[in-house]
Amino acid sequence: MTTITKTKSAPAETRAPVVTGSHRNDHDADYTPALDWFAKQGARFVRVAAWKAKVNAPGKQPIEMGWQEKPLTAKDVLAHLRTGGNVGLLCGKHSGGLCLLDVDDHLQEFLEYFPGLASVPIIQRRDAPNRGKIVLKLTGAIPANKKWHDHHLEFLGTGNQGVIPPSIHPEGAPYELRNADRAALDYDGARIFKICEAWMNRNAPEKNHDLNPPTVGRGRLSRQTRDFLSYGAGPETRNNRLFVAACDLYGCNYPQAEAEAMLLPIWLGMGKPEKEAHSTITSAYSQPRTPANPHAFDNVVTSKPALVVTGEETKGESTEDEPADFPITSNMPELPKVARLDPTLEKNAKKAGKFIGDYTSFAMRAAPMTPPLFHQTFALAILSTAIARRVYVRGGTDAIYPNLYILLSARSTLYTKTTGYNAALKVLEAAGLSHLNLPDGMTPQSLMTELSNRAQDNFTSWDKEEQDDWKQERLFAGQRAWWVDEAARLLAQLQQKHLAELGDIMLKLYECPTKIKVSTQMRGRETVRNAYLTICGPTTPAALRPHLKNSTYWGNGLFSRFLLVSPDTAPVRVFYPEPFAMPASLPKHINQLAFDRLELPKESALGPTPAPPAVEAKLGRDVRQMWDNYHAAMYELIGKKAVAEKLEPWYGRITTNTIKIAMLLAASDWARMAKGNPLEIHPAHWARAQEITEGYRASLHRMVEDASLPIESEDDELAEKIIARVKSGVRNSRRELTQDLHVRAGIQRQRFDIILTQLLEDGVLVEYEVKNARGPSTKRLFYRNP
Repeated sequence: MTTITKTKSAPAETRAPVVTGSHRNDHDADYTPALDWFAKQGARFVRVAAWKAKVNAPGKQPIEMGWQEKPLTAKDVLAHLRTGGNVGLLCGKHSGGLCLLDVDDHLQEFLEYFPGLASVPIIQRRDAPNRGKIVLKLTGAIPANKKWHDHHLEFLGTGNQGVIPPSIHPEGAPYELRNADRAALDYDGARIFKICEAWMNRNAPEKNHDLNPPTVGRGRLSRQTRDFLSYGAGPETRNNRLFVAACDLYGCNYPQAEAEAMLLPIWLGMGKPEKEAHSTITSAYSQPRTPANPHAFDNVVTSKPALVVTGEETKGESTEDEPADFPITSNMPELPKVARLDPTLEKNAKKAGKFIGDYTSFAMRAAPMTPPLFHQTFALAILSTAIARRVYVRGGTDAIYPNLYILLSARSTLYTKTTGYNAALKVLEAAGLSHLNLPDGMTPQSLMTELSNRAQDNFTSWDKEEQDDWKQERLFAGQRAWWVDEAARLLAQLQQKHLAELGDIMLKLYECPTKIKVSTQMRGRETVRNAYLTICGPTTPAALRPHLKNSTYWGNGLFSRFLLVSPDTAPVRVFYPEPFAMPASLPKHINQLAFDRLELPKESALGPTPAPPAVEAKLGRDVRQMWDNYHAAMYELIGKKAVAEKLEPWYGRITTNTIKIAMLLAASDWARMAKGNPLEIHPAHWARAQEITEGYRASLHRMVEDASLPIESEDDELAEKIIARVKSGVRNSRRELTQDLHVRAGIQRQRFDIILTQLLEDGVLVEYEVKNARGPSTKRLFYRNP
């Protein structure tokens, strides 16, 4: 911590850059350290009366009329300082957003409660350690000045000023600037007010209201727990608050795995070891707990948590009061008894697949608004990409490889799904696996070419870097991953006549055949050898909904191959995390799995690249029986007509995805073991994989139910997008809009046409023919100002 201070008396050899209040000299350097710090942050200043001046508020009162609109530079106030005057920061707009949060009592407790503010620049006096002004640089709108009188808080913004170093307090103590080696913290005005309200209400009694709505099946968390999840805690209280929060989560029916996913990012963000947090959370979950909020379960609809499978019946039934906009279980039939896992095995399963937990901890910090279920899914997709057809399980005469098809669907902004998606791509890139990713915008022809060893016709015209990338990809030409943002575009492409063949190719690639041959007039015959394709991408319910209603995708087996992932938790607003580095252990582990433990293909100068050498994952004791039991359970549900007919193919195939997930967990743990150990799927791997799959089974039902809800809100969303594009004044023809909004064909195009017609009829938009500089004229859309 660096401190810049102005003292009244000190030995000369220890004073620089310190000045005294009783003796003023002519050296600007004696005055400028603190003043320079503020000036470098963009500050403007106010001349303030001296600490002994004969005025109403000595040491604090501005001496000029209209000072609020008279911003002064550091040079302007130096002469005033030399004559014994004080100086104030002109807060708000004149100082580039620099504002002060004045904590006039309990400062240390305040910083303990909001540890993210403990390391920012703070103005204090040595004789008043529990008082201080926190220096913040607000981005965006600056809120109005506000006092919370009963809680000794005041926000000083535009039109206000606060006394700063090198001034002296009326009682004679100098003001000091702590943490002066740091810049002012960029902050959001609304967030600072939320912090003040949290501080004001921290000890207030909990109330039964909807400001803290519960998730179905879970209780309302206490205010203290919510604040810990939002802000963390300081070194004096963090251990106790972690334990109390974990107890509260358990009391509110949150499974331990979910509690860890919520709490570990907060703990790691405080620079503490993960093992310590695991121990504390496990201790909290070692016995029944009571929710900290006495109203935790008032008017709460109870149901089984989506990610927990037990042999006990759930207390309470789902009722019509269940929120229509967030169906958590969505009539998912209960798992038959034949497949229910032993509680001891379930407990041991939490340790299986350590990378999943490690990645989720990192990702919850990097993208805290993205659901933990999405981070878990991205972790599996990372492992699937890295393996690239080099691990398999025997099922009869077939080899089953751990490639996955994944669609994640959540509302835009609220769940920041793309932020979570990008965090996963960064891990793949850091692990040196970007070459396994397919380019975006695949057609059937370009997909087959990318997966084969055949160069494209225009290869010689590519620049050298592109050619080098292509050559690097050839060792794994047919074993690739298709990470695609706004992934519903894939399904939209299948409705276009010239791309319809893509669907058949995707169905075949899922099975990882040793050879696929395609012949076209233009390209001739192309062969994909030892195919392996993983697909992973986020989309929105609005974009996915029309496809979920398409009976063809259910009937031809396309959706039965996909994990359809939707949030199982309500959205939570979290501000941007403080800057931090990705843990090196994550890409190192993936790199070790991909390049060290699994053998690389050998280049062949005589013909096609041979198949990547693959390791068989042996099934441990009882694993085949547990697999069989889960398979029997799914067919029992189908036989009892417990699921809709269109979902039957999905239920029939889901156990194949379960063994793939178990393979991924086992391979990841195997990569941590000493070389020479066999790759074996242990019961704990299967149990964790089944638990994960049950989460995806619940997700499927949520997604299907959501697709049956009214679409007015989605129509509004599309209408807003159309209007925004038209207002931009570029690419505003019908054709360009359908391209940019990815609604060029099928049901989505029909919906676009209906909404656009309505906007034209309502007079919101108009359409005119515009003469182009070259070629024919084009009909373009324009926004009609009301």
